[in-house]
Amino acid sequence: MSTSRWPTIAQWAVRGLAPILLLVVLFTGRQSVLRWVLGGAAGERSLYIKIPLEQPRFHWYFLDEAALLRGSLEIEIHGASGRDTLLTVFREGRFGPGWEPISRRRDGVYFGFVGGGHVWTEARDSLVVRLRVAEDLDGIGAHQGGMLREGVYEAVASYSHLTGHPSIRPFRRPEGPTAFVGCWRSTWKLDVTRDRGWMGAADEEQDQFSEGWMGQVMRYALREVGTDGSRCVK
Repeated sequence: MSTSRWPTIAQWAVRGLAPILLLVVLFTGRQSVLRWVLGGAAGERSLYIKIPLEQPRFHWYFLDEAALLRGSLEIEIHGASGRDTLLTVFREGRFGPGWEPISRRRDGVYFGFVGGGHVWTEARDSLVVRLRVAEDLDGIGAHQGGMLREGVYEAVASYSHLTGHPSIRPFRRPEGPTAFVGCWRSTWKLDVTRDRGWMGAADEEQDQFSEGWMGQVMRYALREVGTDGSRCVK
């Protein structure tokens, strides 16, 4: 074949793929295309999870790690292909093998955890997260302090993002595939007891924006979609 024909063939290929990609974007959304190319196919991953506390702005620390660990945290993964997995993040005073908090402070432990090792994950998995709180847990955020009361908390979730295992082979990279558990159907309410956190009190203008109609509009407009296509409340 003459080399002069290669540009023409390449143009035909691009023209043929363009409408296909457009249809994929229209029917599945831009994020689906990014996952298809950059990551999101079925495969083994570690998990990254922040429990769905309702009020904190960005971050929260429990002040007594030992009290937290006297309860338990479990993740049930109901696989899209029928493969179910039960993971124990912590129970009976210790973390499960391979699990650890995202960070620790001198006076507390973060409300998120990483681990799980090589867990089979798929975009359309459904997850049930169950936290047993053995005693009231005091905590602090950037602008608030409060308690997560004793009891059993449960929430359904999907992944907010999957890294690793892209569908297109040239984009595949072996390092660190991770499933981010962050698209929640419900949240767990804290009993806010202090209006100051480690950054002090939230300024009044910020509070008015967050609680007013404009804040509600912004939250709705920016609401994310999980890897299974469902809307996230947090």
